Amino acid sequence: TAMGRLGEGAELAATLARWRRTLLVACAVVVVVAALLRDQIASVLSVEETWAAAATLPTGCLWLLLSVERGALQGRHAYRPVAWSLLLEAFGRLAIGLVLVGAGLGVSGAYLGTPLSMAAVAVGLAWVSGRRLGRPARGIDTESLRELMRGAWPAVLGLFLVAILQNVDVILVKRRIGGDEAGAYAAAAVAAKAVVWVAIGVGLYLLPAAVRRTRDGGDPRPVLLRALGVVSLVALPMLLAYAVAPELVLRLAFGDETAIASGALLTLGLAMTLLAAGYLCVQ
Repeated sequence: TAMGRLGEGAELAATLARWRRTLLVACAVVVVVAALLRDQIASVLSVEETWAAAATLPTGCLWLLLSVERGALQGRHAYRPVAWSLLLEAFGRLAIGLVLVGAGLGVSGAYLGTPLSMAAVAVGLAWVSGRRLGRPARGIDTESLRELMRGAWPAVLGLFLVAILQNVDVILVKRRIGGDEAGAYAAAAVAAKAVVWVAIGVGLYLLPAAVRRTRDGGDPRPVLLRALGVVSLVALPMLLAYAVAPELVLRLAFGDETAIASGALLTLGLAMTLLAAGYLCVQ
């Protein structure tokens, strides 16, 4: 989108409409498969809430749909609605999850706040794109998601590996250790990932800015250096706090029961800082 390869206005709207249909059909298929395999998925994730475990696969589909909506606006340098979508998605996760827990759905309800919030924000961004792009053009050739993946597979693979590194540790600790220690570790991991979320936000600017420089014949690396500088401004005081008072950080943020993971906080903080830098370099 940033390079203009997908066209403008009605042509771009037609491409997005095609991608939405593809992803919604895929999501419907995944919902059925996940429901049938819910016990096996729960076993892999080492959780007792089978329906929450089953919802993880449809959540991935919704995340992809939401990312497409954000990417289209990001490529047109419409950063404000994308930024609001990040805030509203996080707020929606909490608000919807609390409502579902209050309705008696327990842990499954708390988790379902995530995919429902993603779906709601994706609908909102689709409406914003419709207002900006107009009605989809009819009778034109549009690029399929398969064609996009064929040309972008190195980036997709790189970011997929980054996503695994960002999340797989909590799953492994849950499987290998379990109990209160795993819960405390998960809290420490969340605290350490603050710098990763900053990098994700900076990346929303980094990618289209680098594309624009490259398209105009410039060097995109100064954009990367500025992005790394922003992340370092967040990472350095965070790491200092984790080195000096890790137990206090966990007690204040997550409660006394998570303080047993304080010894891991600085190591996790360093690891996630490197992961954030890696994420920006892959972008």
